[in-house]
Amino acid sequence: MNIKQLFVSGISHTILLSIASTTTLSIAIPSSDAQTATLTAKKPTSQINLRLAPTTKSNALNYAKSGDRIIIRNQIKGTDGYIWYFVKLEQSGVTGWVRGDLIAKQNTQKNTQTSKTITVSSDNYSLDNREALKQESVILQQSQSSYTSNQQSQQAYLPKRKYTPEETNYFKEIALGAEFTTNPSLIRKWQGDLRIQVIGSPTSEDLKTLKTVTDEINNLISGINLKIVDNSPNVKIHFVPVSEFKKYEPNYQPGNDGYAWVNWNQNNVIYSANILIAKTGVNQKERSHLIREELTQSLGLLRDSYKYKNSIFYQPWTDINQYSQLDKTLIQMLYQPEILPGMTKSQVANFLK
Repeated sequence: MNIKQLFVSGISHTILLSIASTTTLSIAIPSSDAQTATLTAKKPTSQINLRLAPTTKSNALNYAKSGDRIIIRNQIKGTDGYIWYFVKLEQSGVTGWVRGDLIAKQNTQKNTQTSKTITVSSDNYSLDNREALKQESVILQQSQSSYTSNQQSQQAYLPKRKYTPEETNYFKEIALGAEFTTNPSLIRKWQGDLRIQVIGSPTSEDLKTLKTVTDEINNLISGINLKIVDNSPNVKIHFVPVSEFKKYEPNYQPGNDGYAWVNWNQNNVIYSANILIAKTGVNQKERSHLIREELTQSLGLLRDSYKYKNSIFYQPWTDINQYSQLDKTLIQMLYQPEILPGMTKSQVANFLK
């Protein structure tokens, strides 16, 4: 069977679908009114998959349990005949696709929907030639709604911009793989919100810097959100002496005044991070740099480079306290919905060229 992949951009989410031969897709996109629901299964102890795409053939990004509360963000009728829902877990913020028979809706909010019918032929579609998508027919059938004309013109995915060779090469250098590990060089990123808890004895300037960096990152990307919390964190940032680093992170590598260790699942989705910031031996400007660098790297930009002295990812010691334009571009590139966890270097290069 000739299988192609198509990225279909919805109002707030991007869907990765597998297309066999010529296929017609009808996608229902709800309005901004979110609907709450609960995951359900015949066995209360069952584990429910949150998948990358609306099909059981897709990888599971994360898992949830029967009874977990969710927010429904989007829906689609799958090729298996089921309605699939793109959901967000209320407690953790993790997102993914869940089949409709595993969801018990709790309210009946009135949602206005836009229906898209997209016809795709495997003969004229190629990941390497997105210009062919411009010739595909996209019919918007508007129900009564307040959608504006620019929303009516949404199409099958086309790159938002072309990246320069400098941007592409730097992204591949910084975003693929990680320091201090022998794991394969793949894309790793978060799919849910980062809940950051401060531990130890930060200065008022430390806290100000942390707030500034989280705000800057939130303004650069969409789909996830960074927030500082008092409990239930998935990111811990420790302000402690270097002599105590090993106590808080067993994987700490000596010789670093700042250190970030991230954990990802089998699908290369990051689910937690541990950040260490030296309380002694560095001045405030240097510590502010370390806060920015380590928090940024915990997003999945896990490597350093000798290329650009004004970059937050510069390998030699530096006290840079702002993002270069290239740094900002890398953060935005990683959190494009089309850059997927587990992508290889060749897949990334194929998409970005």
